[in-house]
Amino acid sequence: MRTKLVLLVVLAVTLLFVTPILTQEPARNPKSKLTGVRPSVKVTKLMNAEDFKAAGLSKLSDEELKRLDTWLTTYTAEVMRLASSKGQPDSGEAIESQIEGEFKGWEGETVFQLTNNQIWQQSSYAYKYHYAYRPKVLIFKSGTGYKMKVDGVDGEISVKRLK
Repeated sequence: MRTKLVLLVVLAVTLLFVTPILTQEPARNPKSKLTGVRPSVKVTKLMNAEDFKAAGLSKLSDEELKRLDTWLTTYTAEVMRLASSKGQPDSGEAIESQIEGEFKGWEGETVFQLTNNQIWQQSSYAYKYHYAYRPKVLIFKSGTGYKMKVDGVDGEISVKRLK
């Protein structure tokens, strides 16, 4: 239980002191699932020696500590990205997909067919022209409805799910 508490404290301290994480260079280990992130946070610098040992982290090998540092950096970057984005999903649920085929923006009641077979429709009036082929989209709960953010387009649009 104490180990979990210590790790949560480490994450909180990391959030306070790590800001340039979003522009990390690629990781050196191409087999790592955490590609794209080089650890810039070191758990050994965040914890005092007593807490480090009490949490059982002194038993880890250098490679295991590097993996932990990489994970902390990746986790912190994601938390910071979500915290800095407008219209953060209320319930934590979000849908990531792509628009099927050509995207030309929205103009009133535009219907969006996604590559995950969902169909969404614009539910608030707005006009925006932007051409893209299969752009990525993020749909998230916002208040009592949903918002859709399209990659490459400033702002988001209110949508409702049709299918």
